[in-house]
Amino acid sequence: MGLWLLGLAITGSVLGWFWSTTLTLVRDENSALTAEQLWLAAIGPAALVAAVALVVAGVSLFLRGRAPFVLAVSAAVIMTVAIALQPGLGLNLLPVVGLLAALAARSQRPRRTPVAQPA
Repeated sequence: MGLWLLGLAITGSVLGWFWSTTLTLVRDENSALTAEQLWLAAIGPAALVAAVALVVAGVSLFLRGRAPFVLAVSAAVIMTVAIALQPGLGLNLLPVVGLLAALAARSQRPRRTPVAQPA
């Protein structure tokens, strides 16, 4: 859960930073696009794909068996697609890919079952 929350925090802060920077720095009266439209055109598709990756990873936390591994690996691949859609996000979101891969590796770890203690 901690790896997923950290990935969620990183992704949210990166996309929020890009949003606030776009609103602050893009002020061209001659442009056909507003700052919000520019962000949606440039970052929007990658942000949507990154959100899907985090939802898939979040779902993997509540499943058992082989499904968490498959979903976590899928989430890492989907996040890589988000980076490919907007290479400018690459350096910022690449650690999230590593966190999702670690989540996949952690899901393969055998779970300890408590041993009943004799009374």
